[in-house]
Amino acid sequence: TIENCIIWGNQAPIYPQLAEDINVFYSDVQDGYLGTGNINQDPCFADACDGNYRLQSQAGRWDPNTASWVTDTNTSPCIDAGDPNSDWTSELWPHGKCINMGAYGGISQASMSNSTIGNIANLDNDVNDVVDYNDLDIFVKKWCYEESLLAEDLNRDGVVNSVDYCIFANNWLNSP
Repeated sequence: TIENCIIWGNQAPIYPQLAEDINVFYSDVQDGYLGTGNINQDPCFADACDGNYRLQSQAGRWDPNTASWVTDTNTSPCIDAGDPNSDWTSELWPHGKCINMGAYGGISQASMSNSTIGNIANLDNDVNDVVDYNDLDIFVKKWCYEESLLAEDLNRDGVVNSVDYCIFANNWLNSP
């Protein structure tokens, strides 16, 4: 089974090489491939020629060279297009509550979604999206950490501090 993948830009079409007993689901396959959730659209890689297969995003894409979030003029159709039953909870908010297709889907470096579904301060990703004591417990355990790609770093500046606490407090006991 191939799932949540991007098969694009190969020298020869990949699908003739796939055996009949292989199932492809929720993937972006150049020239198309039958299967639930599959698409055939340019994935909008950040820089495929230079080996950067992160997905372009107007909401934010992780740039490992600058160790920061950058924005693009385009947003990949592969963002939030993976299997709705796949675990998306490691993707930082805004995440659309759906995994991205591709190599960086389902991790903290996943390109951000244009969707604002969910709550930025719902750190335990519970279904009700209410920010409560469980989220506060998670937040305070990372207080003063200086590290990129932390869910608790709500303004994404690389440090969990009072600015993030203000964002957290503004979402206290609120649900979207």
